[in-house]
Amino acid sequence: MKAGKNTEFRLLRRRLWLQIAGSVLAGVMVTVALVSLLQGRMARCITDLIALVSRCRLTQAAELYERVFRSHRDLFLWLLILGVVLCLIHLHLRRVEGYLREVNQALGQLTENTGHQIHLSSELQPLERRLNLLERQMQTQQEGIREQEQKKNDLVMYLAHDLKTPLACSIGYLNLLLDEPDIPSGLREKYLRIALTKSLRLEEMVQEFLEISRYSLTTVVLHRQTVCLNRMLAQLIHELHPVLANRNLDCSLESAKDIRICCDPDKLQRVFDNLLRNAVQYSREGTCIQVQMKTADGQVRISVTSQGEPVDRDRLDHVFDPFYRVNPGGSPQGTGLGLAIARQIAEKHGGRIDADSTDGKTCFTVTLPLKEDRAAG
Repeated sequence: MKAGKNTEFRLLRRRLWLQIAGSVLAGVMVTVALVSLLQGRMARCITDLIALVSRCRLTQAAELYERVFRSHRDLFLWLLILGVVLCLIHLHLRRVEGYLREVNQALGQLTENTGHQIHLSSELQPLERRLNLLERQMQTQQEGIREQEQKKNDLVMYLAHDLKTPLACSIGYLNLLLDEPDIPSGLREKYLRIALTKSLRLEEMVQEFLEISRYSLTTVVLHRQTVCLNRMLAQLIHELHPVLANRNLDCSLESAKDIRICCDPDKLQRVFDNLLRNAVQYSREGTCIQVQMKTADGQVRISVTSQGEPVDRDRLDHVFDPFYRVNPGGSPQGTGLGLAIARQIAEKHGGRIDADSTDGKTCFTVTLPLKEDRAAG
């Protein structure tokens, strides 16, 4: 890598050396020429000028020249060399200033995000390539930020629009109960249940709004302790029994032995709860969700496999993007943050989440280290 950096600006280094060598050669030639002139034709010119100015004879002017110039020849020679050197330094500083001016203009173009290709002198080609690469990366990041912001705005719009329906429904039934005190008890109970259901839906939507705020304003902080993954998953599956029963689904857990890891149990439960609920939502009725745990190479792999409509690769590549929903055209199902936050939690634990969909089966696999990863926490 060091050798590559040394050869990166070879053309610039060679060009500067050639300029220095040429300038030194030119300086030597100029100095020699000026010394020759001072001792030859230039000396006669100076003598004539002295005679003209002082209105003396030529011999007197020659004696004055000898006394003033010839006796201090070394001083004048060093002053001449110093003047040539200062001129050479000035020329080189102008060249370096030109390079810096180019780089400054390129940086200005980069910060202004003009989108135009950056062009520098041939000696600065390595820097030109890096600046153009940086510009492309910045454009890609900005496009990603704009896309996420648009998804977030769309989601907030969907949620705000959907808030009206359950809220209006709850208000309508409560007003009806308030205005009609003689409603039969059976019908009253029915209205109350409807109002309660709509109110619970409102609570879910408010939680979704809070989820968006938490994702935007906070980062995941882990509070680790040793837990048994088997018990955690068994408890989550047990809590899902009512939802599974409503969809005529089953869920099985396969694990050879008890597996213990050091993790943040609350946040890891959130990961698996999200994966299981996604599996329930997109599973075909009458099928079985399979949860398997295997250990290998100091890691534990937990896979959640559901049977339903296959997810094509284009959509599968974006399921972990914030605010992305597999079916954005329909009514919003969650914030689209569940899998994004799940991946963040897994990565904080030193692991990862992968997704695959083949032959009508969609599988999410969580890979976690069996040993505690202090750096990740």
